[in-house]
Amino acid sequence: MGFDLSKKDFYRFMRTYLQCSIKESFQALSRISKTTRNRALECLGTPT
Repeated sequence: MGFDLSKKDFYRFMRTYLQCSIKESFQALSRISKTTRNRALECLGTPT
């Protein structure tokens, strides 16, 4: 599935999906990324 989405499209999606401002969506994305990274490292047994 090849979709040509721009950064603007991504930002618009995040704002709509999370129902918050762009700033708040970046903060949420940061928390999600950090949590996902930590869980992946735990699964690998790599110290953080």
